[in-house]
Amino acid sequence: MSTLKADTIQNTSGGAATLTKQHAAKLWATLDTDSTVVLFDSFNVSSISDDKTGGYGVTPTSSMSDGNYYACGTCAYSSQTNDNDRYLADNYTGGGMDARRTSSHCKVGQYESSYKDSYTVGLMFMGDLA
Repeated sequence: MSTLKADTIQNTSGGAATLTKQHAAKLWATLDTDSTVVLFDSFNVSSISDDKTGGYGVTPTSSMSDGNYYACGTCAYSSQTNDNDRYLADNYTGGGMDARRTSSHCKVGQYESSYKDSYTVGLMFMGDLA
């Protein structure tokens, strides 16, 4: 059996290697959404946006191959009076769902009877890159 040891793997241009056809998250991000939306850390995210109360946009650096990827995430909200669990829905459109986008402004929203801001959001996309 051979052993491969490496400190850094790069593509032929010297940048990050692209994962394809593997079962690993192709995009992930942790956001501070308490007031101004701030990206704590991420992978394959070129930009984020604060679209509306409880609604955020994520633009991937490398596109997904099609709209069949799986988007999942968590969000956390806490106040002095109670703790609320909320679910993170992908591709909101004014309370409804939109077709998943492969390369631009994939949308997520935090929902608990209506869209609401929370303190933190974590999300990830599983699927194939283009």
